[in-house]
Amino acid sequence: MTECQYTPENIPKTSFNEKLVKKEDIREIDIMGRGVEALKQIDTELGLAFDEADLLYYTNLFKNLSPTVNTVGTGFFKGKMIVDEVEYEESLIDMIIDTQKHTNPNNVIKFSDNSSSNSKT
Repeated sequence: MTECQYTPENIPKTSFNEKLVKKEDIREIDIMGRGVEALKQIDTELGLAFDEADLLYYTNLFKNLSPTVNTVGTGFFKGKMIVDEVEYEESLIDMIIDTQKHTNPNNVIKFSDNSSSNSKT
């Protein structure tokens, strides 16, 4: 997650896309095909100072992590909640969203997308 405080000096004039990274600034590192050698190359280019343990850890992580894993694909948050043999009518995410009815009126997006923002108070 990243965070940015918007002030009169840095707020985008017309769109929040103004300061997005340009496609030419993004590059792929072929860890799946070249393995640790690809990481060594980018480590040298960017001066990341990876040691051997870092190189092996990240190579293993990328090669063995399921490409389908993400933070929104889990059924846990919308699943049936049973705690100490008591079944709850609401899912975990419903319970979390419900807190917005009683707290934090400054949150203006409130689970409508995968971001967060606060109104100026």
